[in-house]
Amino acid sequence: MCTADFTWPNDYSNPDHVKSQKSFHSPSMATGDILKRKHAIAFPPDSDTIDNDGDVFIVVEGQGEVATRRFLVSSKVLSLASPVFEKLFGPNFKEGKELANKTRPDIELHDDDAEAMSTLFNVLHFRETGEVLKMDIKRLAKVAIHCDKYDCARALTPWIPYWFNQLEALPTGSESDEPQPTVEETGLLLLAAHFFRALTIFSDHFAQAQKILPPGFELEWAKTLDLRLMSDEITCRYSFRYDLF
Repeated sequence: MCTADFTWPNDYSNPDHVKSQKSFHSPSMATGDILKRKHAIAFPPDSDTIDNDGDVFIVVEGQGEVATRRFLVSSKVLSLASPVFEKLFGPNFKEGKELANKTRPDIELHDDDAEAMSTLFNVLHFRETGEVLKMDIKRLAKVAIHCDKYDCARALTPWIPYWFNQLEALPTGSESDEPQPTVEETGLLLLAAHFFRALTIFSDHFAQAQKILPPGFELEWAKTLDLRLMSDEITCRYSFRYDLF
């Protein structure tokens, strides 16, 4: 039997923090009109304008076939959502000094996924774009990893159960007519719940994984970098043992 010692300070999928997962709908739909801008400012065509009044360009270096992307964002918004960005934009870092002395400086991030950061920036700026409203499992896992890196899970609290519900991640059981997630998908869902610090969601998926993962599943997980990251992280933090069978 598998054991784990969970020590998350907050469960961002707990009903005490968010609405019931069964009745949850897309957050802040009623705020769309509030977020509309009365004016538009022209920016270089190679940039993604997340905030028309943004004061900094975040350049996320592309990896593999993903092109480098440049985002106009608000340093204040990111600082409020993420203590990591708050420190980065502070006076003790080179990036913070550039922000204080230049107009909309370019700040480069070399180890991040541009697609995941795009989703993260849009959510943190209250932009309900297509990529935010429609999620897939692989991108969800990437967003979760970056959410953990920048310590902004609390700011994503309304969206976490919404995304998992949208993916219909939990089939009702082995006798259900619903398709079971693949070995890779099961791992990615566990990874996402883990890095989002969503204890309730993680526990549900963990129980489901015990029922459906075949012997040798860890070999399949070892082929994927993201899943290896989850394995190392959970083993280190929670004494997670892969002895399901």
